[in-house]
Amino acid sequence: MFINNHIKIQQTTSDYDRMAFKYLLWIFISISYWLCMLLMYHEQKHFIMMAPQLFINYELKSVSHLS
Repeated sequence: MFINNHIKIQQTTSDYDRMAFKYLLWIFISISYWLCMLLMYHEQKHFIMMAPQLFINYELKSVSHLS
């Protein structure tokens, strides 16, 4: 009887471990995807913000006006 109870507890623990791993894996994948998208968007946003300055530098053929 004690052995059967011990086996049930181990199976229940294994089920909970499997369930926790599944949820943590989904959370990790979601956060990783979000971080990748954030990094990609941030780079594009920086380039878009620099576009007017690049045009001014091209027209003036100099960057001396920046100082």
